[in-house]
Amino acid sequence: MSAISDLIDEHRCIERILSALEEISSSLQSGDKVEHYQVIRIFDLITDLVEKIHHGKEENILFPLMDKYGYRRSDLPIASLMAEHDKGRALVKIMRLASANYEENPHPIIENAPAYVKLIRLHIMREDAVFKVWDTKISQEDQASLSKKCAELEAAVVKQGRKNECLREIERL
Repeated sequence: MSAISDLIDEHRCIERILSALEEISSSLQSGDKVEHYQVIRIFDLITDLVEKIHHGKEENILFPLMDKYGYRRSDLPIASLMAEHDKGRALVKIMRLASANYEENPHPIIENAPAYVKLIRLHIMREDAVFKVWDTKISQEDQASLSKKCAELEAAVVKQGRKNECLREIERL
């Protein structure tokens, strides 16, 4: 399996996180009790799996590699994908800050979760389409290098085994 196929597979995991965030937001909006650990866990998953691991691989490894194939960071599609990452980070920052006292004031989560979910779902659709094209353009040598660098990034940005922990947590969502 190629490194790009792995990134596409990670999108399926991220979609499960988005569904769980939707459920939390909906429960908060309905006034239902949401356990503190559920709120903290969802933002930890977003931070570790989505931001540090997944977006880290794209921004620090894949996108720079694609420059070699004529896709510049300042041009489409990379520029728009990067802008969506930034917008997503801003929404997550608001919700994460609010998660500390969500029981008293759930509104930042209720108001921003739907925007984040919609943004990232559309973003994933775009990336899946772009990545499938890129997967056919990248040489075998660059694919191997990409895989190696992605594994190294995972090891560098989260504690050993954290990705597998995230994947197990997602299975329980």
